[in-house]
Amino acid sequence: MTKRYLNIGGIIGVFLALIIVEVLLLQNKILLLSIDAMQSFINQWVIHWHVIAVGLLPIYVSVIFFGALIAGLFLGSIMQRWVMWFCNKM
Repeated sequence: MTKRYLNIGGIIGVFLALIIVEVLLLQNKILLLSIDAMQSFINQWVIHWHVIAVGLLPIYVSVIFFGALIAGLFLGSIMQRWVMWFCNKM
């Protein structure tokens, strides 16, 4: 029978990723990843088709959020494996 445990590292990684993404999307001057910066970039790219610009912004935000969540879960799981390995060695 396998031992099941709660992936605390993954949960911490997901929450940290959410906080970081929220800060990056709401700040105007950090790495040009904010919603305002992306909106201005899309508006310069699509001058005549504003419907496309309105459609691209939610796709951008969802890709940023889900990418950060996957990265946070992955890095949190790796961190938890390292901590468990280190604790088992002691």
